[in-house]
Amino acid sequence: MAVLNVVILGVGASLLWGIRGWRWWTEFFRLAGVAYLLGVVSLTIVLTLEIVLGIPFGPVSFLATAAASAGCGVVLGVVRGRSRPATRPLGRHLVAPSLVAAPFIVAVLLYFGALFRSTRLLPLFETDAWWLWTIRAKALFFFGDLGGSDLVGGDESSRPSYPPGLSLLHAEAFEAMGGIDTVTLHLEHWFLAVGFVAAVVGLLMRRVRTAILLPFVLLALVMPGFADRVNWAMGDCLLAYLASVGGLLVYLWLEDRARWRLEAATLLFGGAMLIKREGAIVVACLVAAALVASWGKRGWAWPRLAGAAAVAVAFAAPWRISLAATGVRDAPTDGYLAFLDHADRAWPSLELVLSTFVDPMWLGFGVLTLVAGALAFAGGSTRPPVFVLTFLAASVATSAFVIWSETAFEISKRPILNPVIRMMLVTMLVLAPLVPLLLEAAWRGGASEGATSHVPDHRRALAGASRSAQRFLALRRSISYRTIRARATRPVPRLVPPKGRCA
Repeated sequence: MAVLNVVILGVGASLLWGIRGWRWWTEFFRLAGVAYLLGVVSLTIVLTLEIVLGIPFGPVSFLATAAASAGCGVVLGVVRGRSRPATRPLGRHLVAPSLVAAPFIVAVLLYFGALFRSTRLLPLFETDAWWLWTIRAKALFFFGDLGGSDLVGGDESSRPSYPPGLSLLHAEAFEAMGGIDTVTLHLEHWFLAVGFVAAVVGLLMRRVRTAILLPFVLLALVMPGFADRVNWAMGDCLLAYLASVGGLLVYLWLEDRARWRLEAATLLFGGAMLIKREGAIVVACLVAAALVASWGKRGWAWPRLAGAAAVAVAFAAPWRISLAATGVRDAPTDGYLAFLDHADRAWPSLELVLSTFVDPMWLGFGVLTLVAGALAFAGGSTRPPVFVLTFLAASVATSAFVIWSETAFEISKRPILNPVIRMMLVTMLVLAPLVPLLLEAAWRGGASEGATSHVPDHRRALAGASRSAQRFLALRRSISYRTIRARATRPVPRLVPPKGRCA
């Protein structure tokens, strides 16, 4: 399992080097979590295309796909002129340890240590896992395909329309273990959680002060609604990880216009839509939030956002086309227009989503999001709260609409009757890295909205002195010795006073 995830990290690192590059290896260590998730989605996208084209899944196809994906990243890096990374002291790119950070870092490490011990012996008890995700993974392991609709409930069920992304990841784990082990399989979800936390911390550690970032990371990890499901062999957490990091990258792209952020987010969005059907809704909410937040510079941002969304949809399109070609049912129980015949479910569905949003299982994270948005607005910042609150409103509205239109869901928080808790789990994890940005904007009073990083005063002074020295050296090199000599020997014009005036 560890070797498998190192391979995934290697594939993602190659892609990240191609789309961004890094001058120092310490930069890569900071962005290793992003690279890992890029490896997950790139393999998911390509392997799904192979399944649609009828190419059997197996160790040979997996290794060939991993090598080809990594090779594409390397070729892209060469075309874009990426330089080979060098070594540099860790302190130049990583946050220095402090008394504030140390307790939270230790707590996070202890959390993942305890989670590893509980995960490695967790039996497969999740209903959807053994009805859908792992049974498809077993079919991929033994036969190289998804096994057909009869394997997951027949044509009368909508399960055959579920994307194959998670099952492909589970099949990769079975290949790595050399057999079907549904207990050790849960460790793959432990690796995914570690990669998600590393990605969030790596992206925010130079933008949000430690005293704000690390407490919220720990709060997100210990929320009962997340902690109870983090190692389940189901797709909700993985969907949340990809959408969360993708949404964070899009927001940061709006701030600094770094092209690689939008390119990485496009890959993550395309992969999210191949994990669960709800991925398309979450991605649409994030794109809508980005469109609203970039209203002031829509001439620049909107065409690029539209292009990125179109590419992400293209990544998931082969699977959707294959469903349409085979006639697999992919609609609510009573059809797409069922909500028109069940208007009485509208308000109860919205009330259920809102009550779940403020449920104690999230430790008040929903309320903290609203408070942080209000503080950011009061501090004079606009883009961060607009982005966050737009996504939140869109997510709540679409979740309520899904429950309203699917009459098979009872208006209940019981997981066996309604997936509202898992839907809110995705929303909470998307908000998790955005709330620290809101508090950082409120702390700085909106004066530095759009700043690229939070840098201590002494480091900012040193950086300014370094830039001044570099400008002086550049000016010195631009003036040649011959030019200086010519100016020195140039005759000085004689000043003659006007006639009639005293010299």
